[in-house]
Amino acid sequence: MNAITPNRLDRSRKRKLRLLNVIKRGRIFYFKKRAGATLFFESLRTDDETLAVERAKVKAQQLVDGELARLRKEKKAASLADIFATHQPPAGPDGRRPKMPRSLYCQCQALLGVVNMAKAESGKRKAEEICTTELTPKLVRDYQDAMRRRYELELTDKLAAQQRRPTADELADARDKADRSSKSLFKQAKNLFCKKHARVERYREQGLIIPECVKDFCATKAIGSMRSKVYLPADDAALERTFTEIEQEPHDGPVYRLFWAVIAIGGRRGEVLDMRVEDFADLDGQLWIRGGRGKDKREIQLPVINCPVHASSSTKPVDVVRRLIAEAKAAGRSFLFNGSEHFRHDVLSRLVNAWLAARGWRDEKKLHALRAYVGSLLYAKDPHLAKDYLRHKSLLTTEQFYTHFFKLKVIPNMQLVAQPATNVVPMLKAEG
Repeated sequence: MNAITPNRLDRSRKRKLRLLNVIKRGRIFYFKKRAGATLFFESLRTDDETLAVERAKVKAQQLVDGELARLRKEKKAASLADIFATHQPPAGPDGRRPKMPRSLYCQCQALLGVVNMAKAESGKRKAEEICTTELTPKLVRDYQDAMRRRYELELTDKLAAQQRRPTADELADARDKADRSSKSLFKQAKNLFCKKHARVERYREQGLIIPECVKDFCATKAIGSMRSKVYLPADDAALERTFTEIEQEPHDGPVYRLFWAVIAIGGRRGEVLDMRVEDFADLDGQLWIRGGRGKDKREIQLPVINCPVHASSSTKPVDVVRRLIAEAKAAGRSFLFNGSEHFRHDVLSRLVNAWLAARGWRDEKKLHALRAYVGSLLYAKDPHLAKDYLRHKSLLTTEQFYTHFFKLKVIPNMQLVAQPATNVVPMLKAEG
């Protein structure tokens, strides 16, 4: 009997291992003898081979998925706080960190508000607790549905005091308002991932992980259109009451100052409240606003209204602005209006909106309707002057949305006086 040598033992072990491997794979093999008395396995080309290939692919994918899951645990997707921190200005030489620009701050708060409104059942969460993986198209739909429910509930509670229920038309109008408000806030929120400024690429360059669902979140089309808005301009009685009673307000009070500043400057609420002293220029006794640069890269000056805008009041809006500028210079502050950012943008604007609502102004945005009133007066004399006053890029916008007062009201007797300055908009001047 031949002794078992180590070489024969190794060959036997290898054969067993190969047989076990064959059994595991579930494939059919048979032995074939080659020249030199060596044996090898030959596989039958059956469906078992295809099945084995598919199983191998699944196993490989499981390994890849497991590795990706491990990497995600080690480095999670960015939170909203990480996104917000990239827009925070660096600290100065004194160690103090300046405030974030107002536009970026509003975009951050808008995104935080969208997520908290859509997932109200989770409670109000901070930016550190919200991951960017939650930014999906479903979140946008949930957010708009939540806004609709909120507006409908506010309408129901308001009419409950009158002991009646809202009609179908009133509910439809409330939902329409909710869609417009939610769409506006959503557009502001997704600007943090603006494709034009390549912000997602900048986040990734700073080491943040931005999931692909953010791209779908920004591409979602929100429901709502300004074309469906019904403008409710103040009637003649409300206008007369407004301009009569504004003269009875304290001239150094916040309502009186912001009311006339909006009329004088013609900017939107945020633009007026963020006006600085250096934004104004006094040229030949006339006050102008620096309105940025035009297509020719030259500076553009916009008019400050320097004549009464209603028969019930003799106040010239430019005089109020001059007093604000003088007080700001004397106090050594840069902003036209005093107070913190929260006071200017939240408290002050709400005071004036409530004051206008008590005088019969029914439009959703009272301060916006106030500048629209003056824009309508200018449109009756010069449409292009109204476009510049309202800061519109297209005259079509002015004609479509800001002429409702002009169609209903009697226009005061006003006269345009051209100025010889280059690239400067003509000013208004009262006749006589």
